Amino acid sequence: IDFFGIHLHPWGPDNKTLYTVFNRIHVYSANLFAFIIAVHFLAALKHMISHNGVVYRILPQSLRPEAG
Repeated sequence: IDFFGIHLHPWGPDNKTLYTVFNRIHVYSANLFAFIIAVHFLAALKHMISHNGVVYRILPQSLRPEAG
C-alpha cells in the first residue's frame, strides 16, 4: 500500500470475508451518519422556519434578536 509516496506494509491477513464484513460495517455506518446529519439539519431548519425561538437559544446573547 502506498500512502503519499510512503510504502506501508499490510497490517492484517488478506482475508476476503473479514474485508467484506468490515467494508459493510463501514458503508452502513457512513450512510447512517449522513442520514442523522441530514435529519438534524432538517429539524433545525424546521425550527428556524416556525420562528419558535429554539434556534436563537443556541446563539450568543449578542447575536440574538431583540425580544419584543
